[in-house]
Amino acid sequence: MKIVGLISGGKDSIYNLIECTRNQHEIVAVANLKQPVKEIEEIDSYMYQTVGNNVVLGIAECLGLPLYQVEIKGKSESIGELYEENPNDEVEDLYRLLSLVKESHPQLQGVSCGAILSTYQRIRVENVCQRLGLISLSYLWKRDQDELLQEMVESQVNAVLIKVASMGLEPKKHLLKSIKDLYPELKRINAKYGVHICGEGGEYESIVLDCPLFKRKIQLDETKEITHSNDYFVTVAYISIIKFKLIDKSPEEIEFGKQFLQKISDRDTNFNKEFKEVLDNIQFNSQSKSMKIPNIQSLDITNNTKIGNNQQITIDFTKNYFYMRSVSMKPSDSDNCDYTKLLDDLLKKIKDKLNEYKVTLENVLYVFLYINDMSQFSNVNQSYCKHFQSNPASRACIQLSANCNEIIIEFIGAVDRVQKKCLHVQSISNWAPACIGPYSQATQCLKDSTTDQSLTFIAGQIAMVPCDLSLTKSISSDIYSQFETELHQVLLNLYNLMDALSLTFENIIKLTVFLTDIQYSQSVMEYLNEFMENYQVKVLLDCYQIDKLPKSANIEILPVFTPTLVDSKLTKLVINNNIQVSRKVGFINYKIPSHCDNVDNSLNNIIVHLKQDNISMEDIVYIKVYYNTSIENMSIKSFDQFPINKVSLIPVIDIDNNSLFNIELFVDLYNK
Repeated sequence: MKIVGLISGGKDSIYNLIECTRNQHEIVAVANLKQPVKEIEEIDSYMYQTVGNNVVLGIAECLGLPLYQVEIKGKSESIGELYEENPNDEVEDLYRLLSLVKESHPQLQGVSCGAILSTYQRIRVENVCQRLGLISLSYLWKRDQDELLQEMVESQVNAVLIKVASMGLEPKKHLLKSIKDLYPELKRINAKYGVHICGEGGEYESIVLDCPLFKRKIQLDETKEITHSNDYFVTVAYISIIKFKLIDKSPEEIEFGKQFLQKISDRDTNFNKEFKEVLDNIQFNSQSKSMKIPNIQSLDITNNTKIGNNQQITIDFTKNYFYMRSVSMKPSDSDNCDYTKLLDDLLKKIKDKLNEYKVTLENVLYVFLYINDMSQFSNVNQSYCKHFQSNPASRACIQLSANCNEIIIEFIGAVDRVQKKCLHVQSISNWAPACIGPYSQATQCLKDSTTDQSLTFIAGQIAMVPCDLSLTKSISSDIYSQFETELHQVLLNLYNLMDALSLTFENIIKLTVFLTDIQYSQSVMEYLNEFMENYQVKVLLDCYQIDKLPKSANIEILPVFTPTLVDSKLTKLVINNNIQVSRKVGFINYKIPSHCDNVDNSLNNIIVHLKQDNISMEDIVYIKVYYNTSIENMSIKSFDQFPINKVSLIPVIDIDNNSLFNIELFVDLYNK
């Protein structure tokens, strides 16, 4: 894509441009925010580096790119976790800057940003990008800083320190020294004082004098050291660059640098190497196959209250959660169906319904979106974007059977939205797949952290490669190899998400797995169970076959975590009619075997079991019934022993372990 590079002149912004080049993006311009008064080089900004700003024009010349600049007029006023538009905030200066660039380059698609750890900075760049229809590219995000700094040095980035502001860094000793020469010293003070090796905590700032992208290089001719503040512990000082000049690079130097602009194929940028060893030691068993069950006789297994034509919405509350299910029937003339309008109308009615109960979409923790035509995914997202803005819920999207004439949306929400916290990274990076849309990678319901009241819902995970959001591909054409490759990528991405949330695989409660072919479910489940054994934990695990997943993936995994291990043991038992029961924390799964010939009897047994477990119907948040589509005329009629507003029927092509249908209950353990 055509991109603009946000540059301060420092190593991070320039190295991210190198990473953009490695990922085949075309840099058409660079952009910079400059201090309003030229003589005052260091200003109080949460967002922008201004020391060395007078060299930025030279850097643009070295890159051979047009430079766009605007003055910083705003202050850091909207400093909450989520940015709220404020005309007096310095973020709006960035909006003016990128608007100017986009006006001059109408084909502009992306913005290069050198953020490594600053959530504050990343969120604000993403906010501006979203408003302008651009994509943020932050390939340094969450990189290991020691590894990253070494990589910059090895990639021939010649950057020198022009500001120090940390214990262990001394102006006379460290200013104007290169990152190559200072690397051992930075490692030492990192170990002694906890200083970020890349200076991401504001410990130091740098200016790039040369790199493989430069056609010319910079020579500093006259500089002056200025002390900004001085106390017993830390001296804050910077270099004022008075004179510099550009020196032409020889054709040989330019050619030599091109090798460092190639993608680093053997680099593992998005996972811990020890974790990779865990995955490499697990074998995907290609001999395990699941049997498909034959067509089943028609079961009379009630109608929800309809709102408008072909639409129905139900909602139910416990003390801490609410559950909403909405269904929109697609017109029989599906070729002329306007999915955008269909979903838009449904979401408007949903918002109205939520307002009746004094909750909003911001209370929603997780969204299950079931559609019957994955080719309409972009149209569905287009409508979805209008309604979910800041702090959006996590989401999973799957395609139901083509015979299903419905769009189904399910919401799990927190009654008190103050308890909700989202991880919503929209920037493309090497870290984990970006959510360039109205859903978060993870949503947490934060309650008492010493109990299992707090839950983390992770968005549905398919095997996307973070740096370009493509589906990972096996080097072999064997389908088992593709399934294994996708499983690896999903778990690698999940590892990084959990690390950002301070979670481990020991915190997993359940994994719901959707496959495009149930015959591979046994291999997938064996693999995941063996994987979880490395963490000495057992989880609720179910597999379902569905028609299609986003990006034509073969696997999508929906994880749920608890931040504590209190009472998190998995319990299993078998009750009457060979119904298998599994429970962990607030989730209970009932597997109804394929040889079941009396559904009412089985449901009665489940109700008896719940009573024995001291769980009342009022405690249940939802009752999801995944049923095999070979069952004809499936309805909620036989579930009238349960609160109808809590029941959702989800048609799937097949279910693991030859189950007729699975019932998943989510229980509010603190409903009293």
